[in-house]
Amino acid sequence: MAANLTQKRGVKTVPAIGETVATPTGLIPAWPGKVTPPRTITQVKRLLARLIAGFIRHEIDGGDAKTIAYLCSIFAQIVKDADFEARLSALEKQLEQGAHDERT
Repeated sequence: MAANLTQKRGVKTVPAIGETVATPTGLIPAWPGKVTPPRTITQVKRLLARLIAGFIRHEIDGGDAKTIAYLCSIFAQIVKDADFEARLSALEKQLEQGAHDERT
């Protein structure tokens, strides 16, 4: 389904992710390149950079941008919490080991 960047009742319409945009030279993807789910904070940072650039260039719908940004925020918080939990577990293990060594 091709979307046109045209005016509808005074509001510029923007294609959603996965749609194509009709250009004079043919159809191009609205969200260029393959988008894969991020697995690291660095990948989330890159995805958000692409998202912002696409939104500013009117290549991505505001609703899609908001949803992806929200999901990235949740992902980043989960990664941060998991990292904290791993570090806390390591410290607790060290404390237990130290207490056990003092008793023997």
